[in-house]
Amino acid sequence: MSAVEALIRLHLDTPRQGPGDPALLDRMVAAVKPPFAPQVADLGCGTGATAIRLAERLGASVLAVDAAAPFIAALADRLEAQRPVAGRVTPVLGDMLAPPVAPGSLDLIVSEGAAYAVGFETALAAWRPLVRPGGGCVVSECVWWGADRPAEAAGFWAEGYPGMGSVADALAAAEQAGWRFAAAERLPAAAWWTSYYDPLRARIAALKPGADKALAEAIAESEREMAVFERFSDAYGYVLLALVAP
Repeated sequence: MSAVEALIRLHLDTPRQGPGDPALLDRMVAAVKPPFAPQVADLGCGTGATAIRLAERLGASVLAVDAAAPFIAALADRLEAQRPVAGRVTPVLGDMLAPPVAPGSLDLIVSEGAAYAVGFETALAAWRPLVRPGGGCVVSECVWWGADRPAEAAGFWAEGYPGMGSVADALAAAEQAGWRFAAAERLPAAAWWTSYYDPLRARIAALKPGADKALAEAIAESEREMAVFERFSDAYGYVLLALVAP
């Protein structure tokens, strides 16, 4: 098993593949004022928790894109069990920087916990032409909350996300990519646990006894990440940005 395969296996049967808060997502989506039944892309969708919510709450048609085939297969299985939204969510295996949509055809892009993987600035620049004037983007970015950057946390993120900056840096990147700021809100630390880390811990407990080398390494890195967050969540976290295309 490769390192990537190990990460996918570790996260496959968790409700989400990153931290989030549905109520916060709803507020940020409302801030960009999408039209009724919008055309939406959920980029880096994982197994589709956000895509399904967008379809349910907005009556949206959602293109759900992820590069991990097992996540897309899991989303297809979820849709089989959720017939009311199955026709409004389209799972797509592909590159979230190049989703199969025409320029200017989207009312809204949403991306939670994924843009960092391809570069936050790169993602925002690639997505801007896909959204119609007046459309929106709701995207999360992991940031430092202030000048206090404890050495252990800074060392961890220097390995995992060396480009991690501040909220101001994220807003500057959005402006540079052609977006206009609408709203921003911090993801509460508690939401990291309830939405992501607690289910991940349960998954680790189930997989750890029979883990091969690659999976054991992925588990150890996830446990390290959780330990760092437990001690230093006042220093960093996710900000959710609501952006508008002028």
